[in-house]
Amino acid sequence: MLADITTIRNFVAGANCPFHCMVIDPPWENASARRSGHYATLPSRYLLSIPMKRLVDQEEGLVVLWMTNRSRLWRFMETELLPAWGLRLCATWLWLKVTSTDHRPVTPLDASHRRPYEVMLLLVPQGRQVPAHLQPPDKFVVASTPGEHSRKPHLSTLLAPYLPAQPKCAELFARQLWPGWTSWGNDVLHFQRMKYFTLPPEDPDAAQTTEAST
Repeated sequence: MLADITTIRNFVAGANCPFHCMVIDPPWENASARRSGHYATLPSRYLLSIPMKRLVDQEEGLVVLWMTNRSRLWRFMETELLPAWGLRLCATWLWLKVTSTDHRPVTPLDASHRRPYEVMLLLVPQGRQVPAHLQPPDKFVVASTPGEHSRKPHLSTLLAPYLPAQPKCAELFARQLWPGWTSWGNDVLHFQRMKYFTLPPEDPDAAQTTEAST
């Protein structure tokens, strides 16, 4: 669904709710993003309007929230956002960005700016009791080479062991489509552009066969 935050209730009405898994990468307010123009940011309080209790399965649901490193937004998340969404912290994961050559962090780990990692919070409904075999590990690190600015790694394979069989999955503020997932956002087709794909070379024999058949 190509839409913005003002239509979130239309998404709830039209989507296959509730979902077992939901990945959320909010366009947190960020001066660098505003200057670069890579994407439009969103005032954090708009996130309070997302009806998470209707979107997420209250017995088996798992939510992954990508967090910024700004302390002000962490306070907002802890004191306002999670209570409004009816969610609690289950585990914290880190995405460590490494170079494609020697696989070292792209910046020093103790850098004060442009840290080489981003945080994912794994959240569950407040009343959910998570069985031991479905409990995600805490302080789990995912390492990969980053692509274009703001493009996150897809987590479906890593999350599968902690979800029901054949889960219903969705991504909010998505910027590309994934097989079997419901995607919602105002830039949902961004990474579907042809420049992100490598086309196979044309097969002259296949072309001749097509021409002959027509």
